[in-house]
Amino acid sequence: TRIHSLLNGFSLLYRQGKSKFRAFSIGTVLRMDGAPVGGYNGLADGKPQTDAPFGIRAFALGGVKHSCEVIIMNLDELKFDEKGLIPAIVVDDETGKVLTLAYMNRESLKISMEKGLTCFFSRSRQELWLKGETSGNYRHIVSITADCDCDALEVRVRKDGPACHTGAESCFHNPVLGEQTDKFQLEGLYRLLQSRKKELPEGSYTTYLFQKGLDKILKKVGEESTEVIIAAKAEDKAETIYEIADLAYHVLVLMVQMGISVEDIRKALAGRHIIDHKVKQEKMTK
Repeated sequence: TRIHSLLNGFSLLYRQGKSKFRAFSIGTVLRMDGAPVGGYNGLADGKPQTDAPFGIRAFALGGVKHSCEVIIMNLDELKFDEKGLIPAIVVDDETGKVLTLAYMNRESLKISMEKGLTCFFSRSRQELWLKGETSGNYRHIVSITADCDCDALEVRVRKDGPACHTGAESCFHNPVLGEQTDKFQLEGLYRLLQSRKKELPEGSYTTYLFQKGLDKILKKVGEESTEVIIAAKAEDKAETIYEIADLAYHVLVLMVQMGISVEDIRKALAGRHIIDHKVKQEKMTK
């Protein structure tokens, strides 16, 4: 990894798994490109280095290496309104669901970046508030991205609990037009399977699998894999889809049994994508 420029101290927030992303810091410009940056950080005696650590947890998150360009904007590029505020749209990074709309000023944005937790400015109370400080439902920041005009922020987070003070998962739950529909998410099914493992409700097939243990789960994964092969060999698209869904369910059960998260798999796939992309680039240059 090569650092083109680094000015002053800095904080880094980033979007994992993207080939290019944008983040913010105060009085900082940082650009990197080239080799995967995972496990490599660099600043020593105020000079760019390639191996010296500078403690950015993002680059080593999950042990996945990333080959990417990082651009950190100066805070002065953001457009705060006449009251010194900028709207922040908070999004669940796992589901893509909008959780809330809040406002930040320069101080709350700086705190958010330093802590890695969302901090906002309350317009009604005229004070800073760290989300979760009272309820325990903290929001851990994955990335902060500005819109095209730099006058609004998207803050992607992983949340510890409900986003809304009412206990709802999102603050947006009062229909105005049309019907609200919750799209299926693998993460949602994964959480359901986790609850099944914990509660073991009677009469549940999932409970049966967890009670029988790893060997039974592995047997079912093997059986469903065979069913996928048979359906695909017969070139039966509908049946293949059905069997792949069965296989996916049983693989998720296996993941819960072994403590493997959907995010773990996403990171592994992202790492392979980056390696494949780099290999292709190397072949093209030869």
